[in-house]
Amino acid sequence: MARGIDHLVLTVQDLAAARAFYEKLGFIVTPDAQHSWGTANCLVQLDGSFLEIICVDRPELLTEPVGNAFSFGTIIRDFLKTDEGFAMLVLESKDAAGDLKDYRNNGIHAFEPFGFSRIAKLPDGDEVTVSFSIAATKDPLAPNAAFFSCQQHAPEYFWKKEYQTHANSALAIREVSLVSGEPAEHESFFKGYSGVEVAKISDQELVIETPRGRISVQTPALSEKIWGQPNKTIQKPCLNGFRIAVANLDAAKSILAGSNVPHEDRGDHVLISASNAMGAAIIFEQA
Repeated sequence: MARGIDHLVLTVQDLAAARAFYEKLGFIVTPDAQHSWGTANCLVQLDGSFLEIICVDRPELLTEPVGNAFSFGTIIRDFLKTDEGFAMLVLESKDAAGDLKDYRNNGIHAFEPFGFSRIAKLPDGDEVTVSFSIAATKDPLAPNAAFFSCQQHAPEYFWKKEYQTHANSALAIREVSLVSGEPAEHESFFKGYSGVEVAKISDQELVIETPRGRISVQTPALSEKIWGQPNKTIQKPCLNGFRIAVANLDAAKSILAGSNVPHEDRGDHVLISASNAMGAAIIFEQA
């Protein structure tokens, strides 16, 4: 059951400031929404995948996990105690219950089933209910990152072309990166999580080509070369950056040049380091 990249969960302290930042990068950002457990989010929709920008806005609603429960809200809270940034990687799911079974069959952890609904605002202002089922797992070697697959039950209400036509011409998430001192040690987890065989493995890097985007696990030295200086000292494996394919790299470069966001033009791609991108490095490259 191969799973491609569905979305990235990017934690921030101030949702309004994060919205303004991503709009400066040339993205259309959806209206704010709230979860019943105390978090609020807004999204950057791409073609079949999206960025979820999220904060804790009602901490009094957070509840601690019991037993083998997956507690989305407390993960966000705990991540924000130390930093903003890339907290969770989410893969697509056609059958969340089947994914949990698949995790167990492949020897990786399966949390209890988890589902929720929320109100979403459409481009015309109407409000609808969207719902999701989550199949969560964990990599014991990367305790500072969270992983799950997500099944949408009302995709016709969720995906809207009006939210996907970005000034920077962004199309899709091409790659996500996790930094680790020992990339090869994550092989069994990512195979079980993605349902895809490893495409490349070495002392420096592990790569899985999913049906939608690449997962890379890289040593700190290789990661810094590709993604720039991290915004903190990396002591444990963590998610650190993502690559966005754009239809017109010159358009993206032009927007960044006028945005006052520090960035590095590397010719065939543009890098915004984690310290200048709210904790998660961003690369724009030509599709």
